Amino acid sequence: MKNTHIELLAPAGKWEALEKVATAGADAVYLGGKRFNMRLLRSGFNFSDQELGDAVDYLHEQDKRLYITVNNLYYDEEIEELSDYLLFLEELGVDALIIQDSAIIKLHQQLGLTVPLHASVQMGLGSSEAVKFFAGHGISRVILSKNLSLQEIAQIHQETGIDIEYFAHGDLCISHTGQCVMSNIIASESGNRGVCIKPCRWQYTLEGVDGAGNEATYYLAHKDLCLYSHLKALVTAGVSSFKIEGRMREGDFLAFLVKIYRKALDDIIANQEDARPDPEDEKKLQENRVRNFTTANLFGRTRINVVDLSGEREPFFPTRARPLKRLQADDYIESSDIKKDATPIEFTVKVANQDMLTSLKDAGINRFILGYEYPEL
Repeated sequence: MKNTHIELLAPAGKWEALEKVATAGADAVYLGGKRFNMRLLRSGFNFSDQELGDAVDYLHEQDKRLYITVNNLYYDEEIEELSDYLLFLEELGVDALIIQDSAIIKLHQQLGLTVPLHASVQMGLGSSEAVKFFAGHGISRVILSKNLSLQEIAQIHQETGIDIEYFAHGDLCISHTGQCVMSNIIASESGNRGVCIKPCRWQYTLEGVDGAGNEATYYLAHKDLCLYSHLKALVTAGVSSFKIEGRMREGDFLAFLVKIYRKALDDIIANQEDARPDPEDEKKLQENRVRNFTTANLFGRTRINVVDLSGEREPFFPTRARPLKRLQADDYIESSDIKKDATPIEFTVKVANQDMLTSLKDAGINRFILGYEYPEL
């Protein structure tokens, strides 16, 4: 382990949080503007255009970096305004853009921008091939999926050599790297548009499951991530930037986390193999935790133990469970009411074996896909 260029990356949703995490020892801060980012549910958070410029100056004066989250998915009608926003951020001199929508890669090229691009955790990158693909299209850093194991992280580092950022502490989503559509289905508030109402944090009852009972339970409430005790292993695996989640959290709580992780990373940088987690700091993390902790997928695939079924530490969130209306017959559109397109419909089917291909060859299918993962074909 020879990596001495280790970054501690902290979030900020308000100016007071920005100042406190910087003072506590963060090397860099990530935050979002009032538009085009994944944390838009609370109006009192995020930074105005003026504050973004002030934040750049404030951090650069301290030789610290500022990364801006531009990590929604976007619609065609937003591209013009999004392009103007990207040009604005380039002019400010921010140190990187954290992106999810690959359209920004093309806009970045078309606009002649030079600000580095970091692939957001929302991209769900979890393989060397995926990382190589985006590295070949201008991505300089990847924020790997939170659903990877330590071995998988190390393999990606060995096979790509790209700068790797990884979440070390904070909220986790029950869905793979946050790719969830529940909020959008329930309330037309998309998690990929920054307005998730967090239905995973509600209580549910199960119907038709033996032994489930009628009591409402937090079946989808994931515990929080805490990798404090495994920072050295992650550095060895190739992680060079450790990210704390929490742009909607208050500055004092974030500063507390930054101080503890700063101390641990400084020990790793200075003492390399002899560095050890501080039991007192581990105790402080436990005493001040929001939810109970988990190491997620770092040492194996997750099971039910990553969910806190009791919900006893589940904090207040300003949404409440909503009844779902069962669809009725009149909710469906009769086919005669649908405008017919003159373009002929083609059917494509992916098959897994020769028997399936043979059985479907006369079923009116226009095109077959033969998956390369099925060697018997």
